Amino acid sequence: MIRTLHEPYLLPAVFANNTISVEPVTTSGARLRYYTDSGGDDWMYLSTAASLRLVDGRDRRGERRTSIQMPPFRDDAWIPSPNADGSIMLNPTSDELDDAGPQGPAAGLLGQSWFSRYPWEIDYSAESFLLHPELPAGDRGVAVPLGIAESGGERLNNFARIRATVSGEPLDLLLDTGAQTELTPDAVARIGGSGSIHATSFVISSIVARWRSEQPDWPVVEKGEAGSGATMIQVPSLQVGGLTTGPVWFTQRADRNFLDYMSQWTDRTVVGALGGNALCSFRLLLDIPFGRLFLRPI
Repeated sequence: MIRTLHEPYLLPAVFANNTISVEPVTTSGARLRYYTDSGGDDWMYLSTAASLRLVDGRDRRGERRTSIQMPPFRDDAWIPSPNADGSIMLNPTSDELDDAGPQGPAAGLLGQSWFSRYPWEIDYSAESFLLHPELPAGDRGVAVPLGIAESGGERLNNFARIRATVSGEPLDLLLDTGAQTELTPDAVARIGGSGSIHATSFVISSIVARWRSEQPDWPVVEKGEAGSGATMIQVPSLQVGGLTTGPVWFTQRADRNFLDYMSQWTDRTVVGALGGNALCSFRLLLDIPFGRLFLRPI
């Protein structure tokens, strides 16, 4: 259902270890869970669409449509679609565990297209996720510019690059509200919190190696990420838009993951991602349509 908004709307959001999911309820009573991730794409799983009878037998036999209309949602548990026409892409896999978060399997992912539709206000401490029909007036906080890839004056996508500074070094990072990691028991004990799935930030291996050489006192969890065995390193502080937060844990990623892969879609080369474990120190007013982020310390 396409809905016109005239005032701020409180989304049916669930916060867990600084990750955010939304849980709309269809008019038929089905509760869905979409993981929100400004650094990802947007889709609904084919299996979810089938359970809601949004696809037919041809789709399940492989003659699949590339997108479908989102189902109608209850007014008190509504979310917008990633596209103005009410559509969302279909993901042909039936393995919802690909996007499992602290609340379990997801019906899909809401990413860069979804975040590009409106200004969004996120307050991690209050566990509040607001959709604004337009950017609110008044004191919005510190404005931080976001870089978004363009060609000929037209946007190529809505992946946003943000600049942070660690130990005096500027780092171009993907703005990635959905960056998450599954921690080993040892990492959970070191990092704290409950459960194994946490928001994180990412940085490439070559920078981790340099940090470890130049800053031997920074805490490290060897093989802290379950499955991959990736190392985690804690920086004492970082600065964004002149504001300081920290300490912040970064999870190591291979250089090619960002230098070769993710940087294909960003306006400049990125060396990692800034996630909810760093952003949670602020109230965010995210304005992807105009390429800016407003921050206010919590």
